Amino acid sequence: MNKKIIWKNLEAFGYEHFDLRIEKDINAIGTIITTVDDVKPIAIKYCIQLNQNWVTTEVNIEIENQNRLKIHSDGNGNWFNEDGAPLENLRGAIDVDLSATPFSNTLPINRESWNVGDEKKFEMVYISFPELEVMKVKQSYKYSKTKDGNRYYDYECRGYQTEITVDDDGFVIDYPNVFQKIY
Repeated sequence: MNKKIIWKNLEAFGYEHFDLRIEKDINAIGTIITTVDDVKPIAIKYCIQLNQNWVTTEVNIEIENQNRLKIHSDGNGNWFNEDGAPLENLRGAIDVDLSATPFSNTLPINRESWNVGDEKKFEMVYISFPELEVMKVKQSYKYSKTKDGNRYYDYECRGYQTEITVDDDGFVIDYPNVFQKIY
């Protein structure tokens, strides 16, 4: 399975070209064009490698061919930097949340089995842009309904709440006032 998506950033100027490739493992590749402080345009490239169960095993990020971040996981909540040193502050997190892309929401949605009404809590490796700050955060998703073939999730992270709409494959269609799928 291969899937291509284009998301529009509704919060700031920007677009993302996203390419998902499922072969032996899953590779999610994104190129984001956005601005910093609504002034300076930047290009962000990322690659997230996942196993067949949608568990993150590696994250590579590059901003403007200058700032880079590479971390990897054993899939059991243990994270390591590029040199293999443990990142103890991330222990327990399975999924990654890149602030610049709605693809991050697909990870816990596709990794778990869901029934309408299910609510699940996750510890995520959150990576902010353009700073590339890495921290562990708690998030929750509640599968609220299905309508016209789409699924709706009530999402919460650090006091922020919204309803995210995803397609049959678990990819964001609408993240109100933040991201919208346009292709």
